[in-house]
Amino acid sequence: PKRPRTRDTLSIAESIAAFQAADDLLEALMIASPGSDALILKRSVCENNLARALQASGQPEEATALVLRAMERQRALSTDSELDVRLALATTENNLGLLLAEMDSPREASKFFQQAIDRLNEVEPDGNRMAFAQLNLANTLVSQWPDQAVQSAERSIQILSRQLERQPNNVKLSMDKSRALAILGSARSEQGKKRESVEAFEQAVSVVRRLAPLWPDDPSLQQQLAINYSYLGLAYAASGDTRQASLTLERAYEVQDRIVRSSPEDHKAQDILASILSQTGELDRSLGDRDSARQAFEKSIHFHFK
Repeated sequence: PKRPRTRDTLSIAESIAAFQAADDLLEALMIASPGSDALILKRSVCENNLARALQASGQPEEATALVLRAMERQRALSTDSELDVRLALATTENNLGLLLAEMDSPREASKFFQQAIDRLNEVEPDGNRMAFAQLNLANTLVSQWPDQAVQSAERSIQILSRQLERQPNNVKLSMDKSRALAILGSARSEQGKKRESVEAFEQAVSVVRRLAPLWPDDPSLQQQLAINYSYLGLAYAASGDTRQASLTLERAYEVQDRIVRSSPEDHKAQDILASILSQTGELDRSLGDRDSARQAFEKSIHFHFK
């Protein structure tokens, strides 16, 4: 089956155009009805959506300006209006955290993720927004504060697992759970807990692998499977199981190579394939197989600079 064409599968350009048109309309309505709190809130939500699309298109500065404007509107409403804007404001704080993380400001990003979590604890402690905020916080903490990252990742996994009991074939929930498990695996690795790291990455692979046959034409799902295989391969290597490491990196290569062949203009897919080949080369070199290592590195360079 093919996934229905929803906002998640629209092109970035289409999303930007749609949200910009909605923002223009809301601006006109606000001029016609000045002081309408409901319109102000709706426009702030639209600005958030437009910002996410701009971020995805590689325009973080423009996205940040929009998120800050949305946050300013919502904070004013939180003090001057009877509307409950806590969910909207938590979403805005989370989005600002994502932008700051992308701009290599993990400490500042973690502050806004925590603000979103604190706010969600008041109104929606077990919902998707909380799972996403905890996942994002864990991702910013994993390299420097792995203990806290484990706590946030496990909280996200707990919420998403309950959601998936009700919607077992939900692709987005599965992808988020897979990401949270991969972050947990990275945090366990940072803690020096190699066995627990392998187990988390194995679960991350399992979550995506179960859905991959249902959506064989979904590149994001297939790509997440390749990425998870590569993480698992590295975890096997770190634990000393070089045979499983080699086999798993080969699976990662096979999945990602299919994606590159089907979408030859996808530069991100090529970069991921180059990274997998580089990891394979490092493993081969550590095993003393210089010829295989050289071949893997040469392929990696080919795709990296293609």
